[in-house]
Amino acid sequence: MKKISTSQNGTHDNKWATPRLDKACMEFDKIAGPSKLPMPDHFPASLKDFLARIVKARTPADSMARFRRFLGASAGRDGFWLAKKPMTADERDAWVISQFQAINDSDKKGGFFTEDVWLAMGSAYRNWWQDQKSAKARESAKKRK
Repeated sequence: MKKISTSQNGTHDNKWATPRLDKACMEFDKIAGPSKLPMPDHFPASLKDFLARIVKARTPADSMARFRRFLGASAGRDGFWLAKKPMTADERDAWVISQFQAINDSDKKGGFFTEDVWLAMGSAYRNWWQDQKSAKARESAKKRK
């Protein structure tokens, strides 16, 4: 659902469609907290902005490699339950390449990451990266015992 303009001059004042929904969303933000993702200067943002602000690896090459691993891990997840069989490694690699091609094409036209895509992919990446760090910590703890 999109926010609508409720002012007379047509400016966007960050209100939802109804006052009741606006109040419910404010209550939800109090419980869940607003997004803690760093935002770019403008939307649509580029892949370079996403890698610098969300992925934040030591080098740009490390950021790109980590982002590729993330895309590979989430490949085809939207249609997973509808798929007759899981994706093979080759299909997953082809899907990641096609996603990078789409991102690069959109960057040439102004940017791939709209605010919605930024928030969704940024949150998914952060959750995935937290899981990766936790798994690495568990492995380290097992080796110490």
